[in-house]
Amino acid sequence: MIAPAIERELYRYIRAKGAQTRCRVLEVGGTADHLHVLVSIPPVVSLAGFVKTVKGASSHHINEVFSGHHLLYWQVGYDARSISADAVGQVRRYIQSQKVHHASGDVDARLETADRARPDQAR
Repeated sequence: MIAPAIERELYRYIRAKGAQTRCRVLEVGGTADHLHVLVSIPPVVSLAGFVKTVKGASSHHINEVFSGHHLLYWQVGYDARSISADAVGQVRRYIQSQKVHHASGDVDARLETADRARPDQAR
């Protein structure tokens, strides 16, 4: 769970780690059980490598900084979408309003729906 007490530091750290991996984190936002990261990843960085680095480093950092009070563990896997340059502003605004969208039930299925089973797993 992403507790309110760790949220600001988690988002700050994800932005900083993105910059270290030569990626531009444009927006980070989420709810207690998931987050969205709008990121521009250059061709020399793999998506899987970026996600692995950010998930691993951020959970380690949060668990160290908060000394076990708010332990953070990421779920296995992730969902990624490619968007056009024209959609960046819309997606950014959506991410900034994650809590509002989820509280009101006004979520965008195109941005929220993720098949929890990995494609290589039998159903």
